[in-house]
Amino acid sequence: MKLFTYKAKDSKGNMYKGSLQAEDREAFFNYLQQKQIYCLSYRETNHKTFIKEYRISVKQLTIFCRQLAIMLGSDIPLIKCIYILYQQEKEFKFKNILQNVYEDLQKGIEFSRSLKLQKRAFPNLLISMIRCGEESGTLDLILERMAKHYESENKLQNKVKNAMAYPIILGVISFLVILILLLLVVPTFVEMFADYGELPFSTQLLMAISNGIENYWGVILLINVILLGTFSLLFKMKSFKQWIDQMKLTLPIIGRLNIIILSARFAETTATLYASGMSLISILDTVQGIMNNMYIHSKLNHVKQEVTKGVALSNAIRQVDVFPLMLSSVILIGEESGSLEKALYKAAAFYHEEAESAVQKMVTLLEPSMIMILGIIVATIISAILPPMYEMMGSIG
Repeated sequence: MKLFTYKAKDSKGNMYKGSLQAEDREAFFNYLQQKQIYCLSYRETNHKTFIKEYRISVKQLTIFCRQLAIMLGSDIPLIKCIYILYQQEKEFKFKNILQNVYEDLQKGIEFSRSLKLQKRAFPNLLISMIRCGEESGTLDLILERMAKHYESENKLQNKVKNAMAYPIILGVISFLVILILLLLVVPTFVEMFADYGELPFSTQLLMAISNGIENYWGVILLINVILLGTFSLLFKMKSFKQWIDQMKLTLPIIGRLNIIILSARFAETTATLYASGMSLISILDTVQGIMNNMYIHSKLNHVKQEVTKGVALSNAIRQVDVFPLMLSSVILIGEESGSLEKALYKAAAFYHEEAESAVQKMVTLLEPSMIMILGIIVATIISAILPPMYEMMGSIG
């Protein structure tokens, strides 16, 4: 299958631009002929190169699972469902992926296997759940559960992004204000103080910083590039990344927020997988892959070992001392009452609400803190400039 990007026009002179997937050039031109448009120019590429390392967003996954569940629940064959989704999809890369899945299903390849072949476009959690649905014959119910799961994930992500938007904008503006003061305002006063006598230490330091940025910006940029390169190499080391992820959980305010978000993700994913009939070891294997924290990942290895020995999940979770005590208590109640799935869903709902509250609290503290820091920096710059300027004006008077 190849991708043709083309420009064309019809008999009335109307221009068309677009992309089309076809087996070869003959099929491409036959398609244009059927549409009664005439090709002016085209470019031919292998469309599979466009889906390399493409990751489907959580929002796309929610819509994909929801629509597929509805169509399967209406007794529409899976292969036809995928073809319908392919036809209505507007996003170029996702459309290519759906076409690949459709072709795989025509060849008799299992749905879960086909998703796994799409260069990591689909998350392992979804693939594992779909495999369970295929084996149990409850694919529509599994997809409905996954739609709810990704919907809650998407809501949580959006809350964090929306809450952090203002602090990020404020931080960027603060940085630009300080940079403008040091590069444009301070040099003006440096010229005024050129013939002035002994300057206060704070003024000399400010002038040195300003001159350093102006004269050695290339060196500063190079140092930053080297530091970024060094950190990128360090992040490839498992031990360093694990240490950083551990620090994320111990930071004031942010650490608590990270723990709450990870607890919500653990509880909801475990509940969803448990409801599908997966074993606890398989559940923990899958949950490890979606935690996005190497420190938690390593702790879950210990949980798996303990569960393999026959230790209850609640005790194993309590032993690692990472998640809140409430989570292990809820799991214990679910184990004793035989309603672990229900208990975990309730815990996930609680932690989602806690995450929203923690995000709001963090923003409430962060915004005035950033404004205060900016005010202190600006005040420091002004206090370094004003004394010699007043003395100059006094000497002139």
